[in-house]
Amino acid sequence: TYLSPFGELVDMYELDGGIGSVPPMSFTQSRYIPNSVLKVLRVVDARPNWPLEVDVVKIDDRFAMRSGKLNGSEMVNLAVDASDGEFRDRVYAVWTDYRHARSRILLSYSADKGVTWSSPRIVDEAITRHPNEPDRGPNQLHGQVAVNREGVVGVMWYDRQNHADDLGWDVRFAASFDGGQTFAPSVQVNRRSYDPKNSDRLLIIGPALKHSSVGSLHFNYNGGHTAGFAADAEGGFHALWVGNDDGVPQLYTARVKAEGDVHRHGSESNARRQDVSEDTSLDWTIWQYDQRKHILEASVSVENTSSEPIEGPLSVRVLQLRGNGGYPVVMNADNEVNGEGAVFDYLEYEDGELAPGEKTPPRSVRIKLVDPIESLVKEPTNNWAVDDVLLLTTQVLAGESAVDDAD
Repeated sequence: TYLSPFGELVDMYELDGGIGSVPPMSFTQSRYIPNSVLKVLRVVDARPNWPLEVDVVKIDDRFAMRSGKLNGSEMVNLAVDASDGEFRDRVYAVWTDYRHARSRILLSYSADKGVTWSSPRIVDEAITRHPNEPDRGPNQLHGQVAVNREGVVGVMWYDRQNHADDLGWDVRFAASFDGGQTFAPSVQVNRRSYDPKNSDRLLIIGPALKHSSVGSLHFNYNGGHTAGFAADAEGGFHALWVGNDDGVPQLYTARVKAEGDVHRHGSESNARRQDVSEDTSLDWTIWQYDQRKHILEASVSVENTSSEPIEGPLSVRVLQLRGNGGYPVVMNADNEVNGEGAVFDYLEYEDGELAPGEKTPPRSVRIKLVDPIESLVKEPTNNWAVDDVLLLTTQVLAGESAVDDAD
């Protein structure tokens, strides 16, 4: 099976949404509207000496292209798990996307060789600098993906969190040990930031000159399309990026090692459990924000929405945890994980079952926002919604039965 990604232009939408119909935008930034669909060309060599089977599959229906104000890139990269592990043949797509009104690094995966794809998730951890003007950054660049021989998924990108002008960048790396469901905290790869002010000369981009007309020329601050990422035979990752440590933009590279065991649902014990998210719903209630300690707290219950009982033990596991108002840290997980992969157990169902229509007693979830943005500190009640401050997705795990091959 051969796969190649592309973006299919749908329409050129007005900024006010006057043209076309699109889904509601995340973080309520409705004026930033995607105008293309992310797809993959899927070619299958099913039988020797027969014509190739060619199909086009949609990865996501909201591949948001940038507007003129956004300083980022549009690159889609694929990688496949060729290991002998749990997620062999899983395909990963990573791209730079603007659906959150600024450039973020997104990932989606396919467990059936490109036929269907998971909902996209954010990989980078950057928080907004300007809640009312999110396109001012940080705008991330050049997401790259690779999978090593152990099945560890590595993602590299150009990161602008520490660049207030949104022009320079650092290089960051994050690893997933559960098939792209969660990511460990990212690490910085480069020793010195790329800063345009370090270079005496800047590249000017523009059309070919005609006669005496200069035309429309502009400086390029997005690194072009120069970035690379690969896994070696020993299991290490190699990042390639543009830096200007000595004042001249040139290529740099470094080896990154990600150590850890790869397991379904994040651990050996969870690998034996079933994902019952489709048979349950979560009831998040009583959201509160402690303005002095910067702690978000909520009560969450699990309801069995299926027609069959669900065998315990029962747990809620955090899959995606990204902050828009500060860096989120889980404070009270039962497995003592303070980020993605945190698990909250419902001990009442350790040896029992959750009947159809039954709802668990609520339990507390506490998340601290580290380095909250200034407007959240000064005006914590100024129309901030939970979705504006925190992006949180979860799964519900139950029982200890044999592993199901379906994802």
